[in-house]
Amino acid sequence: MVGGEQSQIQGNGGIGCSGKAVHQRRLVINLEDKNHRADLLRYAVMVDAAYKTFDEVKKHPGETYETVLSSRLATNAGYVVTAHLYATVEPLPLPPWVVDSLPAAIAGLNKPYWFGYIAVGAGKQQGDDCWDDIVVVLRGSATVADFMMDIHVERVAFQGLDGEPAGGEVAEGFHKVYRSNDADKEHGELSVQQQVVEEVKRLARHLRRKQQQPGKLIRVTVTGHSLGGALALMAAHDAAVALADEDRHRRSSEPLIGVRAVTFGAPRVGDDAFRGALAARRVQVSRVVVKQDIVPKLPANNVLDGDYNIELDDHDASKSPRELIKAHSLDMYMHLILMTLPNTDYYSTMFKINETSTDQAPEADGEADDKPKWIKMRDDNGDGFMRLPDSDLDDALL
Repeated sequence: MVGGEQSQIQGNGGIGCSGKAVHQRRLVINLEDKNHRADLLRYAVMVDAAYKTFDEVKKHPGETYETVLSSRLATNAGYVVTAHLYATVEPLPLPPWVVDSLPAAIAGLNKPYWFGYIAVGAGKQQGDDCWDDIVVVLRGSATVADFMMDIHVERVAFQGLDGEPAGGEVAEGFHKVYRSNDADKEHGELSVQQQVVEEVKRLARHLRRKQQQPGKLIRVTVTGHSLGGALALMAAHDAAVALADEDRHRRSSEPLIGVRAVTFGAPRVGDDAFRGALAARRVQVSRVVVKQDIVPKLPANNVLDGDYNIELDDHDASKSPRELIKAHSLDMYMHLILMTLPNTDYYSTMFKINETSTDQAPEADGEADDKPKWIKMRDDNGDGFMRLPDSDLDDALL
């Protein structure tokens, strides 16, 4: 079920990848269109890859985020990872020596940890439209620190990149994950907010420079599940702000860039003023929820965030606690989206929906140190932000 009016953004007319004239560019996920439903499944699978990459590296320290993620994304042909995102969370008001003495199992306290990635799909056909798709992918809660942030629901002013109020209020815990940093820790100098804005601007500039077809467009899709969905809304707002600033220097022949957020099981992030700030920046929000999932109904004092609320129904679910937890799982979201597609076996095989993480044994002591932590990614600015170098983008995004 899709609610809300389907508005459109205007782009430059011209010839797209298909060779047909294109005049209007849609950012809306339309469940009546099987290609849009396949895109929805693709984004869910990309978020699932973030979860599984984080889990696999945690279980097998000899593995690395870059190599594991690359294997996980093998099914998403044409998408190239350009950056890895780290979040810094300091949820406990405790002295550093106390935090440092906590059991190792309490991961994520007072340190940066891997939270997702940014990828680009070049020349993605959707109906008559042809897009370069910049995708920001954010996983949900997977550590004690994440869950501690989920329960901090008191609202604070939503701050932009400059630290000034950017429109409305959001739940404190989500805001803290999004904006925290720690320059003294590896990969901690930049917040998620800073990383997303920097990389989206870099990729937008690169794609605009290399575009030869006037009908080809660029969009930014920020996607995430649960906590990642909450972060996605804030990130989509800031990406739109940054791109609006970039547009002031855009040549008339270069395409406008649309920004959308596609969230799965995301909680209610902020107040009505925050929702208005998203609308003012023309961020299109597609909010996917399972009817039996309680998380999208919380916190109760916040408002719904979606322009287009897509509801999936697990008709077989009971009201038992176990079933309620299951309703929130990304696996359930992927399953129900898959069931809307005409050929479930084809898409299940294409995206390897039913495959589980490999349960290989951890590497022997000493082997982990021999494997390079990063292969293609580089920290060119000395701030711990691991990205594909500018010199490699052209070859990677053919």
